[in-house]
Amino acid sequence: MRWLKWRMNGLLAIAILLDVAAVSFYLLSVIKPETVQRFFPQSMPEYVNGVSVVLASLSGVLFVYVAFLGQRWQMLFQQQEIRDNRKEIRFSTGELRIRIETLANQVMQMDGDVICQTFFRMLDHWCMVRDSVRYTPIINRPDQQKSGHFGNKRVAIEKAFVCFFEDLIHWVDDEERGWRQTMDLSKEKQFYSENGYAWQARPFGLAPIGEAANLRLLTSSPLTKDEMAFLIRTVPTGTAFDAYLRLGFQLFFFMMDKNLSHYLPIIEAGMGRHERTFLFYQLATQFEGKERKKTKDWLQQNGFLAGIPTQELLSPEHGSFFIQSAAEGPK
Repeated sequence: MRWLKWRMNGLLAIAILLDVAAVSFYLLSVIKPETVQRFFPQSMPEYVNGVSVVLASLSGVLFVYVAFLGQRWQMLFQQQEIRDNRKEIRFSTGELRIRIETLANQVMQMDGDVICQTFFRMLDHWCMVRDSVRYTPIINRPDQQKSGHFGNKRVAIEKAFVCFFEDLIHWVDDEERGWRQTMDLSKEKQFYSENGYAWQARPFGLAPIGEAANLRLLTSSPLTKDEMAFLIRTVPTGTAFDAYLRLGFQLFFFMMDKNLSHYLPIIEAGMGRHERTFLFYQLATQFEGKERKKTKDWLQQNGFLAGIPTQELLSPEHGSFFIQSAAEGPK
């Protein structure tokens, strides 16, 4: 555009000079006609008028051309201005996009921080509830009556899970208030009204189930998943584990909803041996219903408790209750 401006200014100067020359020549012919007459001795007025008209016409043409060039220069200037504005808009848009992405990343980071903070608060609360568990062992067990072991003393934390499994094994063979007690129709109805689910009879011919001291069931007397589910549900525990299990479900559901599977190994690493076994049986047999089943399937998919040794279970066959089904995926 610079060269066009120079050309326009040059032509404008020539047009002005031609215009000045036309006027000057005409005035000269009026003021000093003798000077002009020397160049045009014959028919001076016609020559003077002709030269003045030619010069003025040339000047007018140049003025028109300069005006055209001026319009063109203005159009080019406007186009350049539009291009500059577009570049500035693109640059501003790019900066705005970067700012939006940065802000989105900051929001995501803040959301992630809030989620992590919420998770660790829930985990801390769950651990505090776990540490506050107080379990009262069943007091009518023969070994407790002879040795005075625990009696009606409430035990805490890891020992509570140990006593639960000891009570479960003894309850299976207890003839007074356990699984071997004689049940008639009235007692079954009473059991249903008190618990909300039906009594499940002990398998006929089932041998004494095991030794509580070793926390093992005899391999000659295996129990199915449904039978274990009934035992886990029925062995008297009072409300010792209720808050622990409710908060545990809410914690796992929150982790599933926020995709926090990478924290599962941390949770498992913080569990004691018998707590891990206790939670294994709870997940395998008690996590029913739409939301709990969905949460259990998610835990299986992410290998939670998949590394628990079979010797820590009540029976080696029980590994299939939860661990092996992880490879099959959710049903």
